[in-house]
Amino acid sequence: MFLKRVIQISVFLIVSTLAVVMIVNYAEEQKFRQAFKAKLDPMLELLTDDSGKLILSERDVVHILEKQLCLQEEKSFGTGNVRLYLPHCEFTVDNRKFYVLLADSKGYGGWIKVMALFNRELDGSVHLWKIKVLEAKDETDGLGKNVLNEDFQSRFYNIPQSGLENGLKLDLEQFPPTFDEEEAKKQGFILVADVMSYATISAKAVANGIQAMYEYLRSLK
Repeated sequence: MFLKRVIQISVFLIVSTLAVVMIVNYAEEQKFRQAFKAKLDPMLELLTDDSGKLILSERDVVHILEKQLCLQEEKSFGTGNVRLYLPHCEFTVDNRKFYVLLADSKGYGGWIKVMALFNRELDGSVHLWKIKVLEAKDETDGLGKNVLNEDFQSRFYNIPQSGLENGLKLDLEQFPPTFDEEEAKKQGFILVADVMSYATISAKAVANGIQAMYEYLRSLK
């Protein structure tokens, strides 16, 4: 009788333990899937050209994320008010290298999360192709949270190396040498005053994050 009771208790404990392990594993898997999707979706947006076509297939992007284990939060690297999530993602399209980087940059209310796509041309020059602001939950509605708007983010598209070398500056903080958007970019000036009035700190946080990414890429040479 005693032995039977011991066996019953043992079986119960084994089954209970297995159930707990399965639940924990399922929860961890769901957490991983959500984190993976949170990186994949914006990356696919960045990899879309002006015609709406992906420059790299979704399957290839998934493979890169899985193989390179890039943009891992547990490998964050602190640089003052900017934290880069390393390693970066890297791939080649038509002999051009592309880099995807992720950063947290200190805004007015908290951290602003930014993803950016850079490309290195055959001559070695590095350009900022696109950015995507993923999160700005602690910024002020109608002010700092405007960094989430496409109109603001598009101001950072297609910045040549000359602009990145000069250091990104906003027309909110310095008077630009020109109000021609593309010419201003060549000198590192981003014209955002019309969409980010009274939110200089939040807008500057995005610029700081991008600049830190570029400095990191430059260090890889």
